[in-house]
Amino acid sequence: MATQATRTQSLDANMSSPLPVVVQATRWTKHGDHPAVEPYGPSLLDQYPSYAECGIVAHDYRYLHVAPGFWVLTLSDGTHRVLKPEQLDPVLHSLVQ
Repeated sequence: MATQATRTQSLDANMSSPLPVVVQATRWTKHGDHPAVEPYGPSLLDQYPSYAECGIVAHDYRYLHVAPGFWVLTLSDGTHRVLKPEQLDPVLHSLVQ
């Protein structure tokens, strides 16, 4: 089962345009945990069999690698970002304080 956290952020009154903020963070562990993560294709799996447990997320005309334990962030503008656990920990600490 995937771990999920939701965070919304109000915009500062001095900001003229909204910035995309994280609206959902899902810790990905296996296929099916997040709809944006797709499995690697068979041609790549022939070359890299260890990628069978991994996936990819389409982002700005490229693909982001997702391994078990990585976080998939869904931003308010509908785009996705992928962070390793050690990249998200400082962000989570700043949100809780």
